[in-house]
Amino acid sequence: MRLLPIVIILLFQKTYASTIPLSNQKIVTKLAFGSCIKEHKKQKIWKQIRKDNPDLFIFLGDNIYADTEDMEVMKTKYKKLWNNPHFKIFKKNIPIMATWDDHDYGKNDAGKEYPKKFDSKNLFLDFFDPLNSARRKQAEGIHTSYIVGPPGRRLHIIILDTRWSRTGLLEEKKAFTKLKRTLKGMGPYRPNKDPNSRILGRQQWSWLNNEFQKKADLRILVTSIQVLADYTGWEAWANFPSERNRLLKLIKKHRDTKTIILSGDVHRGEIAEIKLKDGYPLVEVTSSGLTETTLKTPPNKNRLFRPVLKPNYGLLKIDWGKKITTLIKGKRGEIYKQYKTPFLK
Repeated sequence: MRLLPIVIILLFQKTYASTIPLSNQKIVTKLAFGSCIKEHKKQKIWKQIRKDNPDLFIFLGDNIYADTEDMEVMKTKYKKLWNNPHFKIFKKNIPIMATWDDHDYGKNDAGKEYPKKFDSKNLFLDFFDPLNSARRKQAEGIHTSYIVGPPGRRLHIIILDTRWSRTGLLEEKKAFTKLKRTLKGMGPYRPNKDPNSRILGRQQWSWLNNEFQKKADLRILVTSIQVLADYTGWEAWANFPSERNRLLKLIKKHRDTKTIILSGDVHRGEIAEIKLKDGYPLVEVTSSGLTETTLKTPPNKNRLFRPVLKPNYGLLKIDWGKKITTLIKGKRGEIYKQYKTPFLK
């Protein structure tokens, strides 16, 4: 009789996670990624991504556009994505990993103040993780990591949560300054120079420091918002300069393992690169969005090419020990941008 309540709970705790697992011995040579997809749109782009036959796909956030405190509304939107005929086929063939951004977290540009984040987290995990997911057991956020592949081809994927603990954004108050920035395609926010302002929070920083000490041959750092973009007035790590500097120092400290950053959010595709102080090249690939686009192109001196203002997804081709080819591709398979970077020791 004692088992009956547990059985009843499991019956009502239906999860929708139905993606196929990725073996921890899998040698990943092609990794697809993207963000910003409206659940009610046709989404034929999934058919094209599947043609590339990637070993896995990473959602970078804004996987639905919920923007609500009503979890029934949010669940309905997830179901709409899950039942899309193109995505339905895709998730049965390609393993999926995911983080969230503001619109699937629950509110545009929201951070730690969003009141329904615990409910939103549970719903996100119902769709993207199995019942025994480690993310269900952690007290804060949805950050996680995966290590796949044998020694010599070991891929370490670190997925950040840039919402759960993030300090509120500061808006530019001067009307003339806001107007000038708007004409440049820039947004309303200004950097928060308070060293106590946060993106990740204390617990996630401790976890991240431990992650960077793990042995790997290539590290993929997934963040829903851009790291290398200059101050654009939109959401980015540049709005929290102390957090951005801390992250770059961590990457530099562990530069024996090559790190590539993947980001989404901005409704355009682009590739940026900076040289850390010792000349170490750090590349960020932004893929956004799978269905959403923009005409806004704020200045960014670290951008390598003109941004892609059409629906797009990203693809990394890994030639282990030699080079990594980064592609931003369109919904018909067009290669909009391509960039090759060598493995470095």
